[in-house]
Amino acid sequence: MMDLNKLNPYQKEAVLDESPACLVNANVGSGKTTVLTAKVRYLCEQKGVAPKDLMVLTFTNKAANEIRERLENLTGKEEDLWFGTFHSVALRMLQTILPVEELGYTKEFQVCIPEEEMQMAQQLITEQNLQIKYKNRLKKRLDQSRQKSGRKPKDYGDDFERLCTLLEEEKKKQNKMTYEELILHTGQLLQSHPEILRPLWLIIDEVQDCDQSQLDLLDSLMGKDSHLFAVGDPNQVIYSWRGSAFQIFFQLKNRYQAMELSLPINYRSSGTILSAARRFLQNGSTLEGVKSEGGKVQIRKQYDPFQEAEDLVARIRELHMQGIPYHEIGILYRLQNQSALLEQVLTRNGIPVHVAVKEKMEDIPVVQWFFHVLRFCVNHSDTTSGVEALCNKTYGEGWTTKKALQQIRRWETEETLPKDSPLFSGMVNVQEDVFVTEETDQLWEMFSLDRYLMPSRAGYREDKVRIMGIFAGIREKGSVREFLNDVALYGIPLLYSVGKTNPVAENQITEDLTTNCSNTEDFDEKEQTYIGIVKKEKFREEAEDAVQLMTLHASKGLEFTCVFIIGVNDGLLPLRGTGFEQEDEERRLFFVGMTRAKEQLELSYYTSPDGYGILPGPGKYLKMFPKDLIEGLDEPKYAEGNAAEHLQAMKRQILQAREERTLQMPEEDFRTISPEIDVEKPDTDPCRHEEKEENSAKSATNHTDADSVANQPRVAHEKYGVGTVISENEDTITIRFDDYGEKELLKMFTVLHPL
Repeated sequence: MMDLNKLNPYQKEAVLDESPACLVNANVGSGKTTVLTAKVRYLCEQKGVAPKDLMVLTFTNKAANEIRERLENLTGKEEDLWFGTFHSVALRMLQTILPVEELGYTKEFQVCIPEEEMQMAQQLITEQNLQIKYKNRLKKRLDQSRQKSGRKPKDYGDDFERLCTLLEEEKKKQNKMTYEELILHTGQLLQSHPEILRPLWLIIDEVQDCDQSQLDLLDSLMGKDSHLFAVGDPNQVIYSWRGSAFQIFFQLKNRYQAMELSLPINYRSSGTILSAARRFLQNGSTLEGVKSEGGKVQIRKQYDPFQEAEDLVARIRELHMQGIPYHEIGILYRLQNQSALLEQVLTRNGIPVHVAVKEKMEDIPVVQWFFHVLRFCVNHSDTTSGVEALCNKTYGEGWTTKKALQQIRRWETEETLPKDSPLFSGMVNVQEDVFVTEETDQLWEMFSLDRYLMPSRAGYREDKVRIMGIFAGIREKGSVREFLNDVALYGIPLLYSVGKTNPVAENQITEDLTTNCSNTEDFDEKEQTYIGIVKKEKFREEAEDAVQLMTLHASKGLEFTCVFIIGVNDGLLPLRGTGFEQEDEERRLFFVGMTRAKEQLELSYYTSPDGYGILPGPGKYLKMFPKDLIEGLDEPKYAEGNAAEHLQAMKRQILQAREERTLQMPEEDFRTISPEIDVEKPDTDPCRHEEKEENSAKSATNHTDADSVANQPRVAHEKYGVGTVISENEDTITIRFDDYGEKELLKMFTVLHPL
């Protein structure tokens, strides 16, 4: 029996509330998951609600699993529960209780990943000889055609509408649904068959991330006796590009006349970090804390990303020596391409790192190919997968699309198999149950996989281990169809569950390695390959002791003792937006990043940033903090010569440090340095190169006409430092800055300080 006295008054009020609809504004670090699990326990243990009358919907499988673990031994059999992500629960309803046949599907339909839908569209374009303009924007056009915006998509005078019609027909023919269709079809069938399912309690996690189709699904689930309990944070709406909206709490409140409660107490961050984060709250909510003030937020000035990476090496070593584990240190950035340099420098200096990147199917070619093989094995109507498997030039037969389609159509009509294609024969003759009942070596021979993976190929061992891991995952799941749907919904589970929930699968792979090795040396080599891949994949899911590198978006829901947010420069963080909504979302994203920190928060900016459109100097976000909360942000210095002297001194220090590192580095290490961090790498940006040449030329000219400008006024600019006024008119002023060359500025938006 749960103890409600362990909850704070705000949490307890939310758990005990029995309003028909309740929206809980849960601030960051306020115990949202604690409240969700306590709510379920309260309803089941004290109010007598049967677990089967509850539906708990989340946005990530990780969140769903965490709630399940906390409710272990309470909620009953897994098959009786409607717990999971929106898409997984929708899939289960469609395959078990909803009459999906009314829509032209069977209950054995498969989930279609976005790449498959595009492959299907491309095949239709080829087969039907359709004329489609702007093929590089085809996916965007398809997404827009399905949105309920009320506006008709732009007509480009091509066959796009016919393609959409054919694509819908083909998906039904191949018995496939996309992610979006899982939600749309579930809502549609629930609307037409309200008697099938109306949960007594509908509990939603991270409700602020709902898009319109998910809100419509909630409407379809709500009956006259249903209760809605939704938890979220409007200040963490950072996925508007995916359809979520900042005004969603307002929409839900009006739609269901909902009671509004809040969880304002943050248990994660220090008082100083929370005070700084309050500057970025947007909806008037409060943010209280229980921790002591802690240290000030540190602002660090860096010359460029390379210097910053070297500085982070020293800072991380210092923190680790103080007893902070590596995995309690997070480095957050705005764009994924910022991670490469950090990863290389930290790794080269012996600091373990883990880069959070969502791996796509196409990132691992052998998995992508075998995924198509399995798809066609269980669904011969899935000609898209059959064509992709057969046409693959690395692993398949290397046929053309036309030939593959001809062979599939011929087999469908005449049951004639092509000569000398064990792959085609295996795909059409294999029975689904053999993936569970047969041994791996028999499955291997059934598809003649050695012929297609080729033992002489350099990556053969890694490819074989991955496919054996897939076989083990299917055997553990007990169904190849369920395994494929798990892949589609949750990503690529390479060596699925091996060493976690089913050690038998791991033993099976080891036995297969032993069987297929000719000697001990060969086995040792293959076993090391296997162990390396297993470790790599386990590290993706388990908390290894490594510094965590990730984008601000990926950091949502996580926390670290120490957080570094890098590149807080205008044009990078925040990115340049096209409107107020995008600017507001950038602020919310920065807020999310700041509130990942429990004890220490460091923010940095560049004086010489890489990348087009990124302004040098501290970004505007750094200027929003009260001075008593931060440490290290220099005040603008306008004394003549200071900016130039300081920048030149910094350049000399950096060049000297780079030269010393280069001299100390062994020759073989120097040769393997990535070009991305080569200390002598030239600037390849043509615009910047031209500007440098232009500035150099102008600088040379300055020596000849120095007397002519000696009497011109000198001014100081907050970003560009000290410069000489060259000319001005009613609207603009041209200044030759000591460190940035000549620039023309608009008077209306420029603040200058005369010297």
